Amino acid sequence: MSKTKQLFALFQFSQTMNFYVWIIAFMTAIPYLIFVFDRSSYSPSLSLLTSNQTYYFIMFYGAGLVLPELSIFGFKNQATGGGADFLLTRAVDRHLVFRARSALFYFVVVIIPGLAFLCALSFPELRVSEYDKLVRDAILTHIDGAQYHREGYSDILTIPHGHALVAAWSLFCGIFLVLMTQTVLVLLARVPFRTFIFFALTFSIVFSPLFVFSRSSIHSINFTENAFLHFAQHPVLWTSLLAVAVVASQLWCERRFRKMEL
Repeated sequence: MSKTKQLFALFQFSQTMNFYVWIIAFMTAIPYLIFVFDRSSYSPSLSLLTSNQTYYFIMFYGAGLVLPELSIFGFKNQATGGGADFLLTRAVDRHLVFRARSALFYFVVVIIPGLAFLCALSFPELRVSEYDKLVRDAILTHIDGAQYHREGYSDILTIPHGHALVAAWSLFCGIFLVLMTQTVLVLLARVPFRTFIFFALTFSIVFSPLFVFSRSSIHSINFTENAFLHFAQHPVLWTSLLAVAVVASQLWCERRFRKMEL
């Protein structure tokens, strides 16, 4: 069997055997479902559009998809849950096993933001409601063509290609999340107390906004808005850097995974 057929077979196997796929897919879809079923005419703020509270759950359950052998969730047997492919595919190269899991992880996390990006190209203009003057000025400075006007008591910003920018940002964050998740998991694979370290890292991500907000002034832009504005100003640069990081991280993770004795 060729390498391509082996990879495709492992991809299908992981898809059917690992139930974390459906949890991750649901968590990825939640922010989009909220906007689909929201019938109000209220224009959301930039902070709401550029943040995603489900990233923690995607990272958390991604451990059971990428490296189920780590026993993060209490599995003590490789034949339990998604780890069965290690026992049933001994004739397959290890790096193909990891590549299939990574491909599935990327696919599940990226498919919905990718479709949202394609849909955003049809109606690119975005209207956001922003009452913070500092944020409004930053948007007008960093995003070409952005315009400000008032509608009644609301401060409205109109951003040309804004829907496409926000969708591209969500796609960027999803890919970066998968990259970081699998890199951290491979780093922790043979570390003592890896379960404790993994939970400590994931929970620190949850509570990190509290630390950031406590250190920031009310007259400052929050981290997600600031990161989005930098991305909107140089989208090609950040996309190119992410592409290089994905390839480098994938090759390193596969090489390290091949040498593991799990």
